[in-house]
Amino acid sequence: MNKKLTAKDKTALTILDQETGEFIEITEEQKVIASLIQRNIELGFFISAINIKKMLDGRYYYALGCQSRDEWIDTKCPIGRSQVYKLYAIATKFEPILDGMQIKQLGEGSSESTSDSVQLLDKTGVEKLYELSKLEDAQLNDLLKNGKIKTDGGEYSFDDIKDATAKEMSRIIAESTKKYKAKLSQQDEEIATLLEEKKIQDKELAKIRKDKKDLEDIEMLYGPVASTVQQKRKYMETARTMLEEFNEVLIRCGVTADDPETMHKYMQGIIREIDEIHQRAIDTYKEVLEQ
Repeated sequence: MNKKLTAKDKTALTILDQETGEFIEITEEQKVIASLIQRNIELGFFISAINIKKMLDGRYYYALGCQSRDEWIDTKCPIGRSQVYKLYAIATKFEPILDGMQIKQLGEGSSESTSDSVQLLDKTGVEKLYELSKLEDAQLNDLLKNGKIKTDGGEYSFDDIKDATAKEMSRIIAESTKKYKAKLSQQDEEIATLLEEKKIQDKELAKIRKDKKDLEDIEMLYGPVASTVQQKRKYMETARTMLEEFNEVLIRCGVTADDPETMHKYMQGIIREIDEIHQRAIDTYKEVLEQ
């Protein structure tokens, strides 16, 4: 029994995605949105940029019967390939700052509403828009909010930008980004300094943790301070054995006056530590020694 075709089935579109080799089912809504985007691409430079990005990012070109983005660019897009990628770069930079432009649904009208800033940008031209896309986000915010950008060479309004040539625009952008690049360079140096300081702090922290671990290991090995006569005698025997072993090892070092000065200093440090240990022992057992 044959299935009766519905209105939806009659309008369904199946496209082969040349990039993946898979077939894609296109809905009627996708076709409507794709047609609207396609129409908006012809409204102006900046609006074209926004809609080209929507077309490529959303892959709406499938809904226009194209099997790849390249096919859409070559057969459906009214703008040349090199311009398409410039406009895409422009939209990528500006869209987050302008919070994008919402695609109107069918029945809401055939064109998109545009702010004053967008209308000004739309009259700027592709090459100058492309140069503007090289500005830092903070500079673009100033331009769109206050209608001007500040450079070391002065201030430039939208009218100045509109009247400037692409070459002059490139020079203005280079001037305006100079101080931001210098600031970024300074920030990079500060970050490098902070990272170096953090490295030193991490090293010191690692040493503290190691010292703590060594103390914990010693306590686990020898236990807490002795409380019974038997424990005390055992600790003293252990201490004497360690002292004898230490003495034998120290004598085996065989350091002489002919050895390097660094070795002399190392040995002097060990002997000073012996003196310090001797003094700590006297301080600890002062009452015992006075008996």
